[in-house]
Amino acid sequence: MTGGFPAPVVRHFLACTGVSGDTAVTPTRYTIENPFFALRPPPGVVYPFRVQELWLFCQFSDATGRHTFQVDLSWDVDREVRHIHTFNVDFGADRLAVRNYALRLTKLPLRRPGIYEFRLRTATAELARATVRLEDLG
Repeated sequence: MTGGFPAPVVRHFLACTGVSGDTAVTPTRYTIENPFFALRPPPGVVYPFRVQELWLFCQFSDATGRHTFQVDLSWDVDREVRHIHTFNVDFGADRLAVRNYALRLTKLPLRRPGIYEFRLRTATAELARATVRLEDLG
């Protein structure tokens, strides 16, 4: 958060296999592809492996000004937490406007089966979590 503006409300924060936006309409219309809560390694791949592409979709409201967000990834609920991405969103002056942000993550390393959480935060507060369960090969 910057400039003393209140933190936004997170309406949606979810993992999915893709996000596309139709910029021919105003406001941009977003399509979220295959939201998921569990994954397995691709056939023939064992742990550890890298997910070639994974998306996080964020929808915000109730804020003004420019805000900086961080995304962290935790494994096994707090056992290991690491920062994976930082991004900025300019909310403008209309507090009731909805802002969407799609984050593409590539070659994300996943070391073992378990519970992984994507955590969305500002410098001072955690705003949302998206939980993904990684299954064993069997």
